[in-house]
Amino acid sequence: MSVQKIQDTLNSCENALCDAKRKFDSGNRLIQSKVSRSIDLFGGTATSQVSEIAADCRRLCDNLYATCQTHVAILNETCRPLLEDSIPITSVESIWKMICKLNEESEITNNFTASLNSKNMGDVATVQYHPTIESKMIESYWEAKYKNWPGREKYEQELQDAKIKKEKEKKEAADKKKNSDETAYAEALAEWNEIAEKTEKKRQAAIKEKEEQERELTIRKIEANLEMVINDQEKIKQECTEKLEETKTLMAGLRFYQILDKKKCQKAINDLTARVNSAEQTIIQARQKHDEDLQQLDKIVKRGMSKVKASIIKKYPLPRKPRIPLSMRFSDVSPVQLVNEAMKTDIIDTLVKNGELTCSELQKKCPSLGDLTLARIKNWVDELEREGEIKRKEKKVDGYKQTVYTLAY
Repeated sequence: MSVQKIQDTLNSCENALCDAKRKFDSGNRLIQSKVSRSIDLFGGTATSQVSEIAADCRRLCDNLYATCQTHVAILNETCRPLLEDSIPITSVESIWKMICKLNEESEITNNFTASLNSKNMGDVATVQYHPTIESKMIESYWEAKYKNWPGREKYEQELQDAKIKKEKEKKEAADKKKNSDETAYAEALAEWNEIAEKTEKKRQAAIKEKEEQERELTIRKIEANLEMVINDQEKIKQECTEKLEETKTLMAGLRFYQILDKKKCQKAINDLTARVNSAEQTIIQARQKHDEDLQQLDKIVKRGMSKVKASIIKKYPLPRKPRIPLSMRFSDVSPVQLVNEAMKTDIIDTLVKNGELTCSELQKKCPSLGDLTLARIKNWVDELEREGEIKRKEKKVDGYKQTVYTLAY
């Protein structure tokens, strides 16, 4: 019965303190809203407004102080007679700690300052609240009772042993999880490496096949271009040669007095000869270009394969690479780190499905990022880039540069 009565009294004190602090915080917000309003110094109400705010501050502090000090007295009056019932040391310790807490909450400073045109005018009123001498004596009394209680040293030793045991169990559990994570990560990484090796072989085989096809196609194209140029120019040469012979024959049959006709024939002969020479020169240039293209065949094939390689990589995608578990990177994992890791995993999964994406596109395509700001998403993306999981590159879209992110593997 005594233990239950002590526990009920402690719960009552805790509830009263929480309620008083809640009211204090609520009143403080109300005072802040009053303070944020402008006070008309020449309207005749400035003094009453300032006095009202100061009185509110004092009332808030008085209420919190009175609650704390009253419950110190109540707790002492209720529990002191129960000491004769041989209550356990845990109850004595709880009473002492609650009295210490109430006295600490009674340490209140009420600073009421003023300012004019954003310039600080100093303190208007400063009030310090301290626990009463009686409350401090009650605290000392219960502290002495606890320290002189039979079996205290054994109780504290048991607490210390329990704490050490708990830390040891926590460390063993963390080590066990770390070992488990290391094993699972090693297996997942080995499986991923095997898949990556097979995928890379498929990619290389497909690329090699496409390169051979591209090479044959390029050679046929080069040969066809040369053949087309030669045929066209040979046809021009033949036509010009035939006309040249006809013109020469015509010119040979002209009389000496047909000077104007001779000039026309000579001009035609010169033009036809120039066209024949031009055709021969074009053939020579075409052969030279043919030889140069054959010499630069590798470069031409490489240029043609740039888009083909991208399509092949997309056709044979790699699964998401296993990430190093948090337990292997940090000795103690916080809830925030768990959330960050989950978000990073979602980002990587989204890039696996969609390829290159900007931060804005990531926000739209990844459901877990929809309500977050671009700044937070950018922070996670930068961390992934530093970890070597993703890479960035500049891309021109409609004449503007865009930063896009893609997987690093």
